[in-house]
Amino acid sequence: MSYRRSDPPLFLRFVNLLVNDAHFLLDEALDFMKQIRDKEMERATHQPPLQGQELQEFESNLTQLSQQARFHNMAAVDTSHTLALLTSCCDRFFCHSIIVERLSAMLNYFLHKLTGPGMKEFKVQNFEHHDFKPSVMVAEICKIYINLCHNDDFCQAISSDERSYSAELLPKATATLIKISQPPDMIQKFEDLTVKIQNAAEKQLQEVDLAEFAPEEFIDPIIGTLMKEPVMLPSSKNIVDKTTIARHILSDQSDPYNRSPLTLDQVIPQSELKERIEQWITKKRSK
Repeated sequence: MSYRRSDPPLFLRFVNLLVNDAHFLLDEALDFMKQIRDKEMERATHQPPLQGQELQEFESNLTQLSQQARFHNMAAVDTSHTLALLTSCCDRFFCHSIIVERLSAMLNYFLHKLTGPGMKEFKVQNFEHHDFKPSVMVAEICKIYINLCHNDDFCQAISSDERSYSAELLPKATATLIKISQPPDMIQKFEDLTVKIQNAAEKQLQEVDLAEFAPEEFIDPIIGTLMKEPVMLPSSKNIVDKTTIARHILSDQSDPYNRSPLTLDQVIPQSELKERIEQWITKKRSK
């Protein structure tokens, strides 16, 4: 099945919802684990030690947190596994320009949470009691990276994520994969992916330099990057990149500036501006 790069197929809406669910469930699961750890630390250091009714209320609250944590931990693992399965068989939807940056930012964020120094925030006394399986979460997330690493847009999106990506992120993840005894071929694939994304990061730095010195009219006003396919919004008359507005319309079918109803086929291509942007980029790169 073929589709144009900025036209969202129906299945892409499902992918968008699935990514939203995965982000929510993983975030909630880790938040509950942090709350449980804080409670355990509070109980251990409370002076004088909790007793009687106060202790009973404390333990009741901790039990409720544990029940919520178990639900979100199990759902987060299942949803991550679903994403890993889907990216292994229909990866092109996940690399679509509308979704790839959101997915990449989510993967980087949770990989950093689960393999970085912040992991100590979730180290409770008994992982199994709360169905907390960080090793499984890391493995499923890394499988998604591997399933999509052949796509240059995905690698670029991973490396351009300013919130969570750093040169240390993927090597730390590799060390975690070794620590949790993942298969050697998976570790090798992730190491190869690391090199590819590091190369994409170097290229991304050049693109950032271009955007920094670009005329304001060439810059997407919503996300601040050089526009590749500028379009005008019919009601507000603002000019944005087509991919940016397509991503917005995926979850909100309205003009972000005035809330007027909007569909992707209503945007107005700005061919002359696109040509001037391309000429400017070519000129800058030739210097």
